[in-house]
Amino acid sequence: MASVVEKERSCVVPREFMQFKLTPVKHTPDEWRKIDAIYIPTILSKCIGFDGFYQDLQKFARNVIVIGNSNSAITLPDSVLSLLGSADEFAQGFETFHHDLIGMKSSNNPSLVHSVSYDLPAKRNFALCHARKNGFTEVMLLDDDIYIEERMFRKAVYLLSEGFSMVGFYVLDFPDISTIDHINRITTEKKTGVSVAANCILIKVPDVRGFFPYVYNEDWHFIYVSNFHVRKAAAGTAYQLPHRPWLQRGRVAFEQFGDVLAAGIKRNLISSREPLEGERHFWSLIRDEYSQLLDSLLSHSSISRTHLKAVVEAKAALDLFGVDDLLKFIQSYVKEIEGV
Repeated sequence: MASVVEKERSCVVPREFMQFKLTPVKHTPDEWRKIDAIYIPTILSKCIGFDGFYQDLQKFARNVIVIGNSNSAITLPDSVLSLLGSADEFAQGFETFHHDLIGMKSSNNPSLVHSVSYDLPAKRNFALCHARKNGFTEVMLLDDDIYIEERMFRKAVYLLSEGFSMVGFYVLDFPDISTIDHINRITTEKKTGVSVAANCILIKVPDVRGFFPYVYNEDWHFIYVSNFHVRKAAAGTAYQLPHRPWLQRGRVAFEQFGDVLAAGIKRNLISSREPLEGERHFWSLIRDEYSQLLDSLLSHSSISRTHLKAVVEAKAALDLFGVDDLLKFIQSYVKEIEGV
């Protein structure tokens, strides 16, 4: 029997259905080529980071910008710019977005019934807005618990110069996946497929569409709407600091609405369906299959007591929204991106 640690780090594999294919290069130039900015949104009281990592990032970008909270006690090198504010302050720059999607002013978004601190979508939107207002063309979004080796970073920057508009990385050691996905892979010991996400991605700002709605898995929506319109590549692998999301109060409940939406997006991508909305029967099928996944975990003989408690919480949260909620959210997002 594998130990808990071994199971929590069980093998994961790249899933390339978003067309982020691992792309080899014949060579990378010896000289540094800097992108315009690296944005690091942090939802914590301080940036985690890795020793010396922020100084290293300045090799690759003319601006390293940390987006934190107004009450953050962030200590950074003098050369790193910090933009601090509350979630409401970050949302003020997005009057064109529906409040239902930003999630600051309306209760129509089912994710809002759960009390959990999650302002990552607003900060990622702020990064896009800041980049556009400052005329930045090539930028990177990088979570504060992600580390990328220098050779991978150089390769990604080189791929941008080769005509790719989105270049990402696969996090394979401790994957950046949802709480239920973690519990599922640990409990069943099955390999988990991971895809490129916005936790570490380089983009050409003028080429991408959409924005990050206020929902868990918001980056799936952002990446998906550009999926059929730009060239994409995966430069290699990155590392995330291990954590235990099932221990964070309220988190698994908050994730459920976004988890079901992401399951539908994945199905669309696998079948190469371009429309994001789907239809009522489609979303009913997706929700039922997700509910069956939770039921299978609830009855699994190997599930731990801590994980079982989290799945029970997830099941209760799933009962708070239905197919019509999923359809309304997706249709609103599709309508809204036309004006962004």
